[in-house]
Amino acid sequence: MNNLFVKELRDEMGWIIGIAGFVLGVNLLMYLFSGNRFISSSVSLAITSTPMYLYVFLKSIGVFKDEWDRNTIYTLFSLPIRGYEIVLTKIGVVVLEVFLYYTLVLFVPYILTLPENPLGISLYEVIKMIVFFSMTASLIIPFPVFAYIVGRYSPKLKGLVTFGVLAGIGILYGKILPLLRQIFSTVPGVTISIHTTEIEISKTLPLDWFFATLLFGLILVYISSLLIEKVEV
Repeated sequence: MNNLFVKELRDEMGWIIGIAGFVLGVNLLMYLFSGNRFISSSVSLAITSTPMYLYVFLKSIGVFKDEWDRNTIYTLFSLPIRGYEIVLTKIGVVVLEVFLYYTLVLFVPYILTLPENPLGISLYEVIKMIVFFSMTASLIIPFPVFAYIVGRYSPKLKGLVTFGVLAGIGILYGKILPLLRQIFSTVPGVTISIHTTEIEISKTLPLDWFFATLLFGLILVYISSLLIEKVEV
């Protein structure tokens, strides 16, 4: 499984470099445009914080779709590995990209504004935000992965089936989310604090929905691991 992860990481190196270049480029352009570190970092943070959700959705399908498009799926299935190793390895690489992205998105503005930072945001709070946003974005991954693998069972209509399955599990998730949240209702939230010379802001974000979605996603990943072993190549 380690060798497979290294192989996937090499395949994704171009995207990883692109992600880093995008974040660093936006921060540089905003700084050159505004000439003010705090303003440029605020604008770049607003620009770069949202696109990752779309990227995660498309990439979760893309890492599997590429195997069929390049006909490397035959080689992959010929290896002495189980379905869960394939699924977890590909998901792991996407999660790694997500963490890298949000580390740069939040850490670069923090470094740029450190000399003149009017907001008392500590490095610890930045790390908490990196983990929180990265994990939140990663929760998307199991949905398109499951839908695409099911779609491969119908090669001629895989696009339509994938869309239909995605819509179906989205509806199912919405229906059972309240029940799942009750299971994790006692889980404490995560608190993000910002201290300035004038005000002190402390926001506690609930995590019941996070663990509920994580449980639902793990079920999808487990089923996907079983299904990919039987899909026609």
